[in-house]
Amino acid sequence: MKRIKGMSRKSRLMAVLFVCLAIILCVLFLGSCKHDAVEKTQEELIVLTPEEAVNENVLENKLDMNKSNARETASYIRDAQIGLRRPQTLYNERNDSGGSVTYTVQEKLARNDAALPKEALAKTDVTIVAAQPENKDVPVGIYKINNYRNWELGVGMGVHDGKTYIPVSLQRNYSKNHSVTVELHYDLKDNKVNGGEVQWKVHF
Repeated sequence: MKRIKGMSRKSRLMAVLFVCLAIILCVLFLGSCKHDAVEKTQEELIVLTPEEAVNENVLENKLDMNKSNARETASYIRDAQIGLRRPQTLYNERNDSGGSVTYTVQEKLARNDAALPKEALAKTDVTIVAAQPENKDVPVGIYKINNYRNWELGVGMGVHDGKTYIPVSLQRNYSKNHSVTVELHYDLKDNKVNGGEVQWKVHF
């Protein structure tokens, strides 16, 4: 009888913990959805000098990039500035007013001018506009940047062979296109880790 009571109490405790975890996950999910919606409507548009655009520290501080993103972005822009990288789309901007072409492009991007190519208007985390004085073919560069995160933590709920478990995963994004994930499965009935997996991922 004591054993049954003990198991019943343990089951109730596990159920309460599970419900609390589910509520926390829902709150976090709804909060992140709201945050993402705000971010999408407030895409950052930044004008940088040619020197700032290839300075990793400037990219880290002004654009809130992590070190690896800043390094990769600076390298990409440096190659584009000297003509080693061809742009995805070429666009000619007339400069009838005599002002800066860089700021004319920035203004058009800010108001989503339909005269710009669709690639320039695509939604991303950050858009950088920078003059490229060394590149006579492309004097102004528009760079659309999506930042990837270094680490991702995940938790959820699963069922296997009628047993409920909580998967807890940790993912390390070591480049823009690759990551490694470790996942452990915590069995709610047996109250122990009874499975897991390791994955190597390619992002595309």
